[in-house]
Amino acid sequence: MAIKLGGVGSDVKKKGLIKGLFLGCIVVVVNILSFYYMTGTVESHPLLILPGSFILTIVIPLITIILFTLNIRKSIGGYWSFRQAVTAIFIMLFTTYIMLTIGRDILFVKLVEPNMVQKIGAVMVESRMLKDKLDGMPPAQITQDLAFEKKNFSVQVDNGQWAIVESIPENILITFVLAVMLSAVFKKERTILVEKTVE
Repeated sequence: MAIKLGGVGSDVKKKGLIKGLFLGCIVVVVNILSFYYMTGTVESHPLLILPGSFILTIVIPLITIILFTLNIRKSIGGYWSFRQAVTAIFIMLFTTYIMLTIGRDILFVKLVEPNMVQKIGAVMVESRMLKDKLDGMPPAQITQDLAFEKKNFSVQVDNGQWAIVESIPENILITFVLAVMLSAVFKKERTILVEKTVE
């Protein structure tokens, strides 16, 4: 009895890396767009800040990740093992994380918007205040809500290089867990073909 297993090319890591570079560019762009969307919408449409930001920073990247994952699987024959899926997806996501860190947290923050975190905090506080006023909240409730929002942003994120380095282990773990979850959903094992030899 002979067992033939459908193999997958050894370029799965390369494909994960390439897709990670494309995904990284997309994520950097949508995160920057989300920042300008939030700061430019708070006064005119405060109720649209969170939904719009959610679509830009969560929905669009997630849909792109799913499409890229399916594309990688298709490009290597339409089948891959759980281990191969984890490898490709982890490389793609980790590459994206590195690009986001460099593109947004280092280059964009250092060169373009050094007060990005503080501005986002101010937007969230102002958005909450305008929302409460539109909802007809009493002044005491508005004051309480503003205090809550300000407390959430009381500790500003340190954008220094050391803070970025310190966050790497946690982000690697999160990336790996996400890769495992996606692999469990999108793994597609090749059917084992069994040939019987007649003696």
